[in-house]
Amino acid sequence: MRVIPSITTTKRDHQLKLEEAKKLGLEEVCFYATGLLTEARKDFYKLLEASNIRKLPLVHLRSDMELWELDFLTEKFGTEVFNCHSPKEYPLQYDLSKYKNRIYVENTVPVLTPEDIRDYAGVCLDVAHLENDRILRKDVYEQNLEVIKSHKIGCCHVSGIGKKKLYDSAQKIEHYDLHFISKYSELDYLTDYKEYLPEIVSLEMENSLEEQLKAKAYIEKILNQKRKPLVSLDFLFKKKDTLGN
Repeated sequence: MRVIPSITTTKRDHQLKLEEAKKLGLEEVCFYATGLLTEARKDFYKLLEASNIRKLPLVHLRSDMELWELDFLTEKFGTEVFNCHSPKEYPLQYDLSKYKNRIYVENTVPVLTPEDIRDYAGVCLDVAHLENDRILRKDVYEQNLEVIKSHKIGCCHVSGIGKKKLYDSAQKIEHYDLHFISKYSELDYLTDYKEYLPEIVSLEMENSLEEQLKAKAYIEKILNQKRKPLVSLDFLFKKKDTLGN
């Protein structure tokens, strides 16, 4: 199992994350393209090529991504898997069937069905979404879990679960899942899903890469992982932690 930090784009700090990766000597991250339109993605790809990033194991697709982008990411950065939302939520606008055996469908707000996954490789398990459903939408949780158990889990997203119920005004739903964590304990729920975690575990977090590396170390600890880290973490813990327990 590889727990991998990520560059997300929802906060528009992706360029700063590339600079931070260079400072940390980090060469492998996952990439969430969800916040970038086509021209912005093209600009970011140029920055990626000039950066010290060598590998993007997982890329979260946008529905408007074209085939050349997946070719580019695979050839230049060795992308192993992609994920997308279900076709009923955000249908892909271009024919990406060349990669259908490497694209996994994420469990999001709508109930995940076998039909959603039929033309793809399997499930991208968003663990926080599943835990959120367990707490708030038992029927959705049970239906999603049944589908997840019966399909290949090729990759997963990991975020936090807070204690305070929040409200997403855009999707008009209540939730506990967090893309910015402030306490390690917001990751403790992962121990209940250990059996479902695949080889590629992507941290879907808006935290700095430095904080994500600390979260990675914590996750590996609670899951009894004994893996060599992507980079040495020693220097991170010489300073006062930015995250608490």
